[in-house]
Amino acid sequence: MSATNPFNPFGEAGTIDYRFTPWGTRDSIRNDKQRQYLIGLNGSTEWFGGSDWEVSVGHGLNTQNSVNYNYGIGSTLQQLIDSGSFNPFDPTHPSVAANAGRIGHTVFVESQMRTVTADGHISFDVFELLAGAVGFATGFDDGDDRFTQIDIAQTAAGNGFGSACAGGEGERAYYAAYFETLVPIFESLDLTLAGRYDSYNDLGSKFSPRVSLEFRPFDELLFRGTWGKGFRAPTLVDMYGDNRSTNLNSGPGPTLSPAHAGGDELACAALTAVRTAIGNAAYQPYAVNPCISSPQYTWMITSNPDLTPEESTNWGVGAVWSPSADLSFALDYYDVELENVIGTVPRALAFRNGDNGVPLYGVTRGAPIVAPNGTVLPGQANLIMLPTVNGAVQTARGIDLEANWRFQTDNWGTFNTKLAWSHQLEYNFTPVGAGTIEQSGTATFPDDRGQLAVNWSGGIYNFGVITNYIGPSGNEGTTAFLPSWTTVDVQAGVTLPWKAKVTVGARNVANKEPPMSNVLFGFPFYSNTLHNIYGRMMYMKYEQNF
Repeated sequence: MSATNPFNPFGEAGTIDYRFTPWGTRDSIRNDKQRQYLIGLNGSTEWFGGSDWEVSVGHGLNTQNSVNYNYGIGSTLQQLIDSGSFNPFDPTHPSVAANAGRIGHTVFVESQMRTVTADGHISFDVFELLAGAVGFATGFDDGDDRFTQIDIAQTAAGNGFGSACAGGEGERAYYAAYFETLVPIFESLDLTLAGRYDSYNDLGSKFSPRVSLEFRPFDELLFRGTWGKGFRAPTLVDMYGDNRSTNLNSGPGPTLSPAHAGGDELACAALTAVRTAIGNAAYQPYAVNPCISSPQYTWMITSNPDLTPEESTNWGVGAVWSPSADLSFALDYYDVELENVIGTVPRALAFRNGDNGVPLYGVTRGAPIVAPNGTVLPGQANLIMLPTVNGAVQTARGIDLEANWRFQTDNWGTFNTKLAWSHQLEYNFTPVGAGTIEQSGTATFPDDRGQLAVNWSGGIYNFGVITNYIGPSGNEGTTAFLPSWTTVDVQAGVTLPWKAKVTVGARNVANKEPPMSNVLFGFPFYSNTLHNIYGRMMYMKYEQNF
């Protein structure tokens, strides 16, 4: 806003961070369609002394159309402010209602993901050892993925505000070949060797091996261990999606070197020096206080066609004890390390990189600000680049426990009970350019999760109850704490004479809301990666076999 604008109460040019509210809430209507066609054949042959085989081809098409109301055209709003026809400081001013229709914008987005696949495998015994036959299986996967996303022209041109939608398109062809062989070394000791070779036309290729051992000293007890490597390609959106803007804060980066207090580090340092020089600690000429980490900035999240795949190394050991055919216990330890993780760096680091001219990063600032003592301060940060990159490391270690009990009655059917519990020992994340963050047990990273399922079946009927538990996380007694969350699901089914089955059920039958925090989260104040806000969800399913 210019200094001479009739609605400018300050008499000097400046930048306004503005959320437009006259239309009301931003609402969306989404229509999703998922179609999957698969044709396959399987059988047996005398090849290799007798083998089983299977081949299939498939075609999938997932589409999503969304209509998003109550967004706006930024260029129109700017023109109205420039002409003195709009007062952004008073939402009740007549100019707001008079021009709302001109500024208003409905965002329409159409996206589509098409997948074509072909796969097959064959399994047979290679030869006999003293302890048994050596089994072998091999197969292939082949596919082609294509995605497109089209935004309405105003949004695609970057004229809309309040929307993080972005278009884009990309295509990828890939194939994979794999094998697995089971070698019975002794009657009580089995060795399994496996490997998978993946090749992508835009990423190159990778071989992932796997080795596992099973030792059964007697029938009721099994010891097992495994080691392997993994491979995950970046998504087409990560590599080829259009840029998209969003509004987020620049939180502290305590593990950066040097540490980052959050906010606009460059502007804060310059402003602090000016405050000291003029003896006025209250001097603050910015639309967003650069020395505070909570206010929001506009970030531009960008895709990256130079991304490389994530890779993992994992190993684990465990034991299974089955004292009877109806009772078993399993205890496993896992250790996983993900390297070259795909994501964005901490926003404070992206801010710093942009000011330092690091490739892929950048900060777009407004006009420099002249302080009372003549010092020229950096302009307001209006846009910060936040590219998708590789290089982070994630490690996870923990223990999984599972217990199963089946109880059969003469007249009242069969009861099956399953208890699964997972305890996290370590969950560390090392972002690109920053130190390791120990996340296990901190807010949104609970140490414990569990599930207890009790199912009954009798004749054509079945009924089940599942209790889901997510443990507490964070520091109890502080604002950085989330209590535990327990929900209950129920399900009932009946098998019909014409080879059909009808199932009805409800998830979160008690309609429990997730733990909320206006300190840890912005609106809507819950962790959508840990909990959900759907409440009670009813469903019905019909299955027909021929």
